[in-house]
Amino acid sequence: QGRALMAPYLPRAGAAAGPGGGSPFSEGGALYALGLIYANHGHDMRPFLLEALRGTSNEVTQHGACLGLGARGGRRGGGGEGV
Repeated sequence: QGRALMAPYLPRAGAAAGPGGGSPFSEGGALYALGLIYANHGHDMRPFLLEALRGTSNEVTQHGACLGLGARGGRRGGGGEGV
């Protein structure tokens, strides 16, 4: 549900920001919000957040993904490989 709620603000796979894409600030904020929404709820958003982190060169979006990863518990549920 949280991902569907945040979908309009999340980065689109393979799409650059601009017409049809969100601003880096809304994308970064949405990634952070996902981490907060799913923190301690068992649903693992780590793969999605890591993909978002690796899929952009924009520092604002990267920062939001990193905050989301930290908010959801970092290493909980597995090792820290690839982070």
